[in-house]
Amino acid sequence: MRLYETELGDAKESLRASGWLSRCPTPFAADVLAHSQWIRVDAGQPIALGGETDGGLFGVAQGTVGIMPAIAAPDIGLIHLNAAPFWFGLQPFVNGEGRQITVLARSACLVAHLPKPALTQILARHPDGWRLLLLHLTEMAALTVQGLADLLLADRHRRCGAVILRLAGVRNPGSAPRDVHCSHEELGGMCNLSRASINGVLRRFEAERLIEAGYRMIRVTDADRLRIIVDAS
Repeated sequence: MRLYETELGDAKESLRASGWLSRCPTPFAADVLAHSQWIRVDAGQPIALGGETDGGLFGVAQGTVGIMPAIAAPDIGLIHLNAAPFWFGLQPFVNGEGRQITVLARSACLVAHLPKPALTQILARHPDGWRLLLLHLTEMAALTVQGLADLLLADRHRRCGAVILRLAGVRNPGSAPRDVHCSHEELGGMCNLSRASINGVLRRFEAERLIEAGYRMIRVTDADRLRIIVDAS
């Protein structure tokens, strides 16, 4: 696959500007990007499949992905959406077991793939590399724990609000919300709510000017107020 130099430069800058790699020392980050293989993935196509044992690391530089569990009941669908920059894929590299998630492109994606041999060589060159990988795994664990905790909220408005904030990347303060592109059925599944219930919650949030909801799109317009509702004890 050929990438234009400006396109490749923009993709690398996306991964360096924010997210996990932005918190890594420059020599390590430069090594990761220099030895990554770049792939285009069309919307609806898999980036990585559950059960794969190939190690390595994936960095989504452009586009949005959907995550599905590979170790849950077969009727469990989408559990999370994330947008670039987003890194994943270390689990098979760390323990050699099959990948626990399937990651699908929700839009056209440009992805950096760092294969297992290249990652192994980078770790040999950078003694602090394992700590940096643990930093990434810690961030992923925090996202997982937050998601699990939010799904235990009994009130459907608080639970749905928490999921929307997480999908928009603003479950915690500090970032600008991104648009959430999913159907009401998909959102209902991620909130463990029926379509009728999710529609009622979204209507209330719109009436209170917390969100704007369109066709397969939700935009958070007041993350601070929605967060207050979610975290009210």
